[in-house]
Amino acid sequence: MADIDPRIQERRIEIIRAKGKKRLRRLLMVVLLALFASAAVLISKSSLLDVNEVVVIGVDSELEELIVTVANIPKSKPLLEIDTQAISTRIKKIPSVKSVKVSRSFGGKVTVSVTLRKPSVLLSNSGQWFLIDLEGRALERVPELPSTLEYPIVEGNFNDLKVGEWVPEQALFAIELAANLPPVLL
Repeated sequence: MADIDPRIQERRIEIIRAKGKKRLRRLLMVVLLALFASAAVLISKSSLLDVNEVVVIGVDSELEELIVTVANIPKSKPLLEIDTQAISTRIKKIPSVKSVKVSRSFGGKVTVSVTLRKPSVLLSNSGQWFLIDLEGRALERVPELPSTLEYPIVEGNFNDLKVGEWVPEQALFAIELAANLPPVLL
């Protein structure tokens, strides 16, 4: 067997070492990525990033309790597992709620910002009185005609109207017209 030139032998050894170093770097990168991913999962599931407080903005205390109950956000649930869209959808089912924005912050705080519907007219419907907003949603049933009228009255005859339901589309024009009457005509 012929002797190999020492320079060629050194170059072969260099190439083998470079391949080994490259494999070692790749292995270290994979291990580091796995460690970072594991740490991120552990931190996201830890008590550092869980729900500690639910804050409701834009409502009174009575409605705040209802919203917190309907939102159904368990304390100590990881913040990243909170489905803000589902919470918004549940809260929007409350008749007096017009819009909802749910946000999370990394202090364990979930903030629910609520915009309420405003009554525009008083609807007389088959002997019952309802407060209706401008979009035609029945917000509240009023037991009897109030002595001081804050809203214009609209007459209607809609079968089985309940709080939270929408009046028929043909009534929206009358509601909008009555809501836009000048106060002098009320």
